[in-house]
Amino acid sequence: MSIVVVLVVALAVMALALIIWAPWRRVRSEGPLPPDVEAQILLGQDPSRPGPPFGGRRPARPWRLRRGR
Repeated sequence: MSIVVVLVVALAVMALALIIWAPWRRVRSEGPLPPDVEAQILLGQDPSRPGPPFGGRRPARPWRLRRGR
């Protein structure tokens, strides 16, 4: 019974090592992301969708336009 447990644990460790090690070269061979795409991914945004105009802010208006309100 203990031999079976040791074999299962050894296979699990080998599988985990293979999962971590196998894609390593492919990941390292890829070029870096452009800074704006990387920032959108880190902020949880979809880089394929365009962002709001003016960076999400409303454009500044001269104080004269606000006086009429």
